[in-house]
Amino acid sequence: MASHDRDQDALDGDTLAQRFNRSHQEVGECDYCSGNITSGAEIALYASDTTLGTESGSQSSQASQRSWWLHRSYCEGCDQHEIVYPHQGTHELLYEATITEKGELSNCTIRAESPADDGVSWDASELFEAAYDRPLEEQAQELAAHGYSYGHQDIVDDLRLAGIAVSDLFDGDGDLQLSSRERDTLREQLLANLLKTASGGER
Repeated sequence: MASHDRDQDALDGDTLAQRFNRSHQEVGECDYCSGNITSGAEIALYASDTTLGTESGSQSSQASQRSWWLHRSYCEGCDQHEIVYPHQGTHELLYEATITEKGELSNCTIRAESPADDGVSWDASELFEAAYDRPLEEQAQELAAHGYSYGHQDIVDDLRLAGIAVSDLFDGDGDLQLSSRERDTLREQLLANLLKTASGGER
Protein backbone atom coordinates (compact mmCIF):
# COMPACT_ATOMS: atom_id res chain seq x y z
CA MET A 1 0.00 0.00 0.00
CA ALA A 2 1.30 3.42 -0.89
CA SER A 3 2.08 5.97 1.77
CA HIS A 4 -0.87 8.27 2.43
CA ASP A 5 -2.77 10.26 5.05
CA ARG A 6 -6.02 8.79 6.25
CA ASP A 7 -9.08 10.54 4.86
CA GLN A 8 -10.54 12.90 7.43
CA ASP A 9 -14.00 12.33 5.91
CA ALA A 10 -13.96 8.61 6.70
CA LEU A 11 -16.70 7.22 8.93
CA ASP A 12 -16.17 8.15 12.55
CA GLY A 13 -17.07 5.70 15.29
CA ASP A 14 -20.46 7.22 16.04
CA THR A 15 -21.53 7.28 12.39
CA LEU A 16 -20.23 3.76 11.88
CA ALA A 17 -22.31 2.55 14.80
CA GLN A 18 -25.40 4.23 13.38
CA ARG A 19 -24.88 2.48 10.05
CA PHE A 20 -24.09 -0.90 11.58
CA ASN A 21 -25.49 -3.44 9.16
CA ARG A 22 -29.15 -4.06 9.94
CA SER A 23 -28.75 -7.80 9.46
CA HIS A 24 -26.47 -7.88 12.51
CA GLN A 25 -28.74 -5.79 14.67
CA GLU A 26 -31.66 -8.06 13.81
CA VAL A 27 -30.07 -11.42 13.04
CA GLY A 28 -26.55 -11.21 14.48
CA GLU A 29 -24.77 -13.13 11.74
CA CYS A 30 -21.39 -12.74 10.06
CA ASP A 31 -21.62 -11.72 6.41
CA TYR A 32 -18.82 -14.13 5.52
CA CYS A 33 -19.41 -17.39 7.41
CA SER A 34 -22.98 -16.78 8.69
CA GLY A 35 -21.76 -17.57 12.19
CA ASN A 36 -23.30 -15.86 15.20
CA ILE A 37 -21.94 -12.53 16.42
CA THR A 38 -22.25 -12.36 20.19
CA SER A 39 -21.80 -9.62 22.76
CA GLY A 40 -18.20 -9.00 23.72
CA ALA A 41 -16.92 -10.14 20.34
CA GLU A 42 -14.31 -8.16 18.43
CA ILE A 43 -15.49 -7.85 14.84
CA ALA A 44 -14.37 -6.26 11.57
CA LEU A 45 -16.50 -4.06 9.32
CA TYR A 46 -15.88 -3.20 5.66
CA ALA A 47 -16.93 0.19 4.30
CA SER A 48 -16.20 2.11 1.11
CA ASP A 49 -17.09 5.32 -0.69
CA THR A 50 -18.78 3.33 -3.47
CA THR A 51 -21.88 1.18 -3.66
CA LEU A 52 -22.11 -0.80 -6.88
CA GLY A 53 -24.88 -0.99 -9.44
CA THR A 54 -26.74 2.21 -8.58
CA GLU A 55 -26.56 5.68 -10.10
CA SER A 56 -26.18 7.20 -6.64
CA GLY A 57 -23.33 4.89 -5.77
CA SER A 58 -20.36 6.46 -7.51
CA GLN A 59 -18.04 8.40 -5.29
CA SER A 60 -18.20 12.18 -5.42
CA SER A 61 -15.36 14.20 -6.90
CA GLN A 62 -15.64 16.49 -3.89
CA ALA A 63 -14.37 14.88 -0.68
CA SER A 64 -16.75 17.03 1.36
CA GLN A 65 -19.68 15.50 -0.53
CA ARG A 66 -18.46 11.94 -0.25
CA SER A 67 -20.84 9.32 1.07
CA TRP A 68 -19.76 6.15 2.82
CA TRP A 69 -21.45 2.77 2.75
CA LEU A 70 -21.06 0.08 5.37
CA HIS A 71 -21.20 -3.12 3.33
CA ARG A 72 -20.02 -6.07 5.41
CA SER A 73 -19.34 -7.29 8.93
CA TYR A 74 -17.08 -10.17 9.96
CA CYS A 75 -17.25 -12.20 13.16
CA GLU A 76 -14.31 -12.66 15.49
CA GLY A 77 -13.73 -16.19 14.21
CA CYS A 78 -13.22 -15.03 10.61
CA ASP A 79 -10.45 -12.76 11.90
CA GLN A 80 -10.53 -10.43 8.88
CA HIS A 81 -7.46 -8.18 8.92
CA GLU A 82 -7.05 -7.08 5.32
CA ILE A 83 -8.98 -5.72 2.35
CA VAL A 84 -8.76 -8.49 -0.24
CA TYR A 85 -7.96 -7.41 -3.82
CA PRO A 86 -8.54 -3.65 -3.35
CA HIS A 87 -10.19 -1.74 -6.18
CA GLN A 88 -8.35 1.21 -7.67
CA GLY A 89 -10.71 4.17 -7.76
CA THR A 90 -12.48 3.22 -4.53
CA HIS A 91 -11.50 4.26 -1.02
CA GLU A 92 -11.96 1.16 1.14
CA LEU A 93 -11.75 0.84 4.90
CA LEU A 94 -11.73 -2.09 7.31
CA TYR A 95 -12.71 -1.17 10.86
CA GLU A 96 -12.47 -3.13 14.06
CA ALA A 97 -15.01 -2.77 16.85
CA THR A 98 -16.42 -4.51 19.90
CA ILE A 99 -20.04 -5.60 20.29
CA THR A 100 -21.59 -4.49 23.57
CA GLU A 101 -24.13 -6.48 25.58
CA LYS A 102 -26.85 -4.39 23.89
CA GLY A 103 -25.59 -5.46 20.46
CA GLU A 104 -24.12 -2.05 19.70
CA LEU A 105 -20.69 -1.07 18.42
CA SER A 106 -17.97 0.42 20.61
CA ASN A 107 -14.23 1.12 20.34
CA CYS A 108 -14.37 1.62 16.56
CA THR A 109 -10.97 2.12 14.93
CA ILE A 110 -9.54 1.66 11.44
CA ARG A 111 -7.76 -1.69 11.04
CA ALA A 112 -6.80 -1.50 7.35
CA GLU A 113 -7.22 1.01 4.54
CA SER A 114 -6.87 1.17 0.76
CA PRO A 115 -7.11 4.71 -0.65
CA ALA A 116 -8.55 5.30 -4.10
CA ASP A 117 -5.16 5.40 -5.81
CA ASP A 118 -4.17 1.92 -4.56
CA GLY A 119 -5.21 -1.47 -5.86
CA VAL A 120 -6.10 -2.71 -9.36
CA SER A 121 -8.72 -1.11 -11.61
CA TRP A 122 -10.94 -4.16 -12.11
CA ASP A 123 -14.54 -4.08 -13.31
CA ALA A 124 -16.95 -5.45 -10.70
CA SER A 125 -19.91 -5.35 -13.09
CA GLU A 126 -18.03 -7.41 -15.67
CA LEU A 127 -16.97 -9.94 -13.05
CA PHE A 128 -20.45 -10.22 -11.54
CA GLU A 129 -22.07 -10.89 -14.90
CA ALA A 130 -19.40 -13.45 -15.77
CA ALA A 131 -19.96 -15.19 -12.44
CA TYR A 132 -23.75 -15.06 -12.19
CA ASP A 133 -24.93 -14.54 -15.78
CA ARG A 134 -27.04 -11.55 -14.75
CA PRO A 135 -26.38 -7.80 -14.52
CA LEU A 136 -24.92 -6.45 -11.29
CA GLU A 137 -27.54 -3.70 -11.41
CA GLU A 138 -30.30 -6.25 -10.77
CA GLN A 139 -28.56 -7.52 -7.64
CA ALA A 140 -27.89 -4.00 -6.40
CA GLN A 141 -31.47 -2.88 -6.94
CA GLU A 142 -32.86 -5.90 -5.11
CA LEU A 143 -30.58 -5.20 -2.14
CA ALA A 144 -31.29 -1.46 -2.19
CA ALA A 145 -35.02 -2.17 -2.00
CA HIS A 146 -34.38 -3.77 1.41
CA GLY A 147 -31.96 -1.11 2.63
CA TYR A 148 -28.70 -2.87 1.79
CA SER A 149 -25.74 -1.96 -0.40
CA TYR A 150 -23.28 -3.98 -2.49
CA GLY A 151 -19.55 -3.22 -2.50
CA HIS A 152 -16.42 -4.59 -4.14
CA GLN A 153 -15.62 -6.79 -1.16
CA ASP A 154 -19.05 -8.42 -1.44
CA ILE A 155 -18.27 -10.07 -4.75
CA VAL A 156 -14.69 -10.80 -3.65
CA ASP A 157 -16.06 -12.67 -0.63
CA ASP A 158 -18.71 -14.49 -2.69
CA LEU A 159 -15.95 -15.94 -4.81
CA ARG A 160 -13.61 -16.59 -1.88
CA LEU A 161 -16.30 -18.70 -0.23
CA ALA A 162 -16.36 -20.84 -3.38
CA GLY A 163 -12.58 -21.23 -3.26
CA ILE A 164 -11.94 -18.70 -6.03
CA ALA A 165 -9.35 -15.92 -5.76
CA VAL A 166 -10.46 -12.82 -7.67
CA SER A 167 -6.81 -11.92 -8.26
CA ASP A 168 -6.49 -15.08 -10.40
CA LEU A 169 -9.24 -13.89 -12.76
CA PHE A 170 -7.67 -10.56 -13.77
CA ASP A 171 -4.32 -9.61 -15.23
CA GLY A 172 -2.15 -6.84 -13.80
CA ASP A 173 -4.06 -4.20 -15.78
CA GLY A 174 -7.43 -5.31 -14.42
CA ASP A 175 -8.60 -7.08 -17.58
CA LEU A 176 -10.78 -10.14 -16.96
CA GLN A 177 -9.08 -13.27 -18.26
CA LEU A 178 -11.81 -15.89 -18.70
CA SER A 179 -12.60 -18.10 -21.66
CA SER A 180 -16.17 -19.32 -22.21
CA ARG A 181 -15.26 -22.66 -20.65
CA GLU A 182 -13.68 -20.94 -17.64
CA ARG A 183 -16.82 -18.85 -17.16
CA ASP A 184 -18.91 -22.02 -17.11
CA THR A 185 -16.56 -23.56 -14.54
CA LEU A 186 -16.72 -20.42 -12.42
CA ARG A 187 -20.52 -20.50 -12.40
CA GLU A 188 -20.53 -24.20 -11.55
CA GLN A 189 -18.26 -23.58 -8.55
CA LEU A 190 -20.45 -20.75 -7.28
CA LEU A 191 -23.62 -22.80 -7.74
CA ALA A 192 -22.09 -25.76 -5.92
CA ASN A 193 -21.17 -23.53 -2.99
CA LEU A 194 -24.65 -21.97 -2.88
CA LEU A 195 -26.27 -25.42 -2.87
CA LYS A 196 -23.90 -26.58 -0.14
CA THR A 197 -24.73 -23.55 1.98
CA ALA A 198 -28.47 -23.94 1.37
CA SER A 199 -28.32 -27.56 2.48
CA GLY A 200 -26.72 -26.58 5.77
CA GLY A 201 -23.11 -27.42 4.90
CA GLU A 202 -20.21 -25.33 6.15
CA ARG A 203 -19.04 -22.48 3.99
